Amino acid sequence: APGYPMGDVTGVYLAWAEIAQQGWVRMGIDTPWVYPILAFAPMTAPLAFGTEWYGQAWLAMVTVLDAIAFSVLLGRGALSALTPDMNVCWKFDPAGPGCPDAEDNSLAGAICGGDAFPTGHTHAPAHAGCRCALVPVRN
Repeated sequence: APGYPMGDVTGVYLAWAEIAQQGWVRMGIDTPWVYPILAFAPMTAPLAFGTEWYGQAWLAMVTVLDAIAFSVLLGRGALSALTPDMNVCWKFDPAGPGCPDAEDNSLAGAICGGDAFPTGHTHAPAHAGCRCALVPVRN
């Protein structure tokens, strides 16, 4: 049987947002609610595009927010906490799947944060499925 992938969004969140917009009931304020109260903001924001576009607007909003979070976690944001004088080591999970990049980079020892490791990578993860990490080293 086919699923209902946007069921909560178009069947529940939209209804909650619409009744709040009409001033009837505000979930979490007028009635008990299981979500944190701030979760109501992203449920109501897509109404700005109208009820007919609610599902698409919600999906676009979540995709953009996820992309921002993903870039912070995996992109150059991984190095943003490093200061220019901080050294880092490339560490890999010895119990995980090994790869030549991980071994080559870990053998390099401590390097200045932001500089390239022997394989040319400047930060981990280096590839899909990579379980490596950069570890700050005290100077």
